[in-house]
Amino acid sequence: MKKSVLGAAIAVTVSTMMLLASCSPGEEVYYRFHLIDQHEWNRDSAVVFKVDSPAVNPSTRYAVSLEITYTNSYPYQDLWVRIDPDFGLAATKSDTVSIRLSDAHGKWLGSGVGGENQLSVPYLDNVRLDTAGRYALSVRHLMSDKYLTGIAKIGVRIVPEEAKANVSPWWPF
Repeated sequence: MKKSVLGAAIAVTVSTMMLLASCSPGEEVYYRFHLIDQHEWNRDSAVVFKVDSPAVNPSTRYAVSLEITYTNSYPYQDLWVRIDPDFGLAATKSDTVSIRLSDAHGKWLGSGVGGENQLSVPYLDNVRLDTAGRYALSVRHLMSDKYLTGIAKIGVRIVPEEAKANVSPWWPF
C-alpha cells in the first residue's frame, strides 16, 4: 500500500516538474488577469488593463493576445467583445471581435481542467511600445445577456513578436 502511494506521489511530482519545465517564464512583458465576480460579467462593466511599460524594449515589436478563462456553464458557442486599445498609436480604434469558445460539436476550445478552460486569442501583432508610454486596453462583452454567466477571468498577454509561437492559438485547426 505504501509503495503505491509513494509511486503515485512520485508520478505526480515528475509530471508537475515536466509541465513547469515546458513553460517559458519571463518572455511576457505583461500578463495580467481580472477575475469576473461570481463568473457573471456585467455588460456595463469594462475590464480595464493598465499596461506598465518599464519592461518593454523600444526596438522590439510585440504581440498582444486576449486570454479568456470560462467555465462549462458558459451558455454559448462564441463570445463577442469590444476592445478599446490605447497603445499610443495615432489611429487607435475600437475593435469588435467574435471569439469561438467551442467547435460545431460543442467541444470547448483551448485547454482546461476541472470545468474551466483557457483560450488565448491573438489580437494585435507588430505593436511597438516604449518605456515612457502609458498603455491601456479595455474589454467589454457585447452579448445580449445583461449578466453573462460562465466567464471566470479576462486577461491580456504581451510578448515579443518572436515569442508569440508559444501562445496557443484559438482556432481549432
